[in-house]
Amino acid sequence: MPRLRHEPLIALSCRGRQSEIRPALEAVRAAVASHLASCEAGMLDSVEIALAEVLNNIVEHAAPSDTRGAIRISACGLMHALAVCISDDGRPMPGLCLPAGALRDLSVPLGDLPEGGFGWGLVRALSSGLRYRRRLGRNELAMCFLCLSGEGRGIPAAGAAPKSPN
Repeated sequence: MPRLRHEPLIALSCRGRQSEIRPALEAVRAAVASHLASCEAGMLDSVEIALAEVLNNIVEHAAPSDTRGAIRISACGLMHALAVCISDDGRPMPGLCLPAGALRDLSVPLGDLPEGGFGWGLVRALSSGLRYRRRLGRNELAMCFLCLSGEGRGIPAAGAAPKSPN
């Protein structure tokens, strides 16, 4: 993994349309892959899954405008970590805070499993830190992913809490 801190890896914008989520995810994945190469297996997938959940929630619930650049995504390589920042011009989070996102109890009969409500629990489980704020009419979410080496030992990053996008 590169030893540089705050190394910009990608910054992109997309409209608040479902059809633009997959291309944005592919671009972010390609841009951060080499930075996460020495992390434990599955780290790149974890970043993509968490980001996909957040972007789908933005499109489905925040209803960002359909203008160019309604959703902005950036990823920054940190020493032993990755910071991903997402901002959108949609509705604010209820209560101006992130949902609790507790993991659901799956020890129920198959027919009683809930259809939804797993998203924020999944995002919280896959990321090392989250921070949300509403600023200048935009939602800003910063996610941090700590890199564990292939042997599974965590190496804390200096200043691991990501900065929100501008």
